[in-house]
Amino acid sequence: MIQYAKIYNFYRSALIRSIRLLVFVILFLLVINQFVHGTSPRIFLFLFNIFVIFEITFHFKISKARPSLPVSKNNGKDMYKSFTMQALLPFTTERNVTGIIKKLIEMPPS
Repeated sequence: MIQYAKIYNFYRSALIRSIRLLVFVILFLLVINQFVHGTSPRIFLFLFNIFVIFEITFHFKISKARPSLPVSKNNGKDMYKSFTMQALLPFTTERNVTGIIKKLIEMPPS
């Protein structure tokens, strides 16, 4: 679960979001350009589809990851296996205890 939280945090950072948007727009415009000129956009359409597959995988696999172990069955050796993604993010992103506590306090109650 910690790996998913790190991937989630990296993938949702502002720089990566901007890069993803730029790649989407460029590939989309290249596909549209090929259609307008009457040629088959095989390569650009393939790359666009691969990009969309990665986005869908991230949305449905990584961002919706559930804890692998219920709290009642956790023996305390690896408590992070029982955390949800939202509760685990402060522990993977913050460097000190005060930052972790501030992030946890800012979280909306569920």
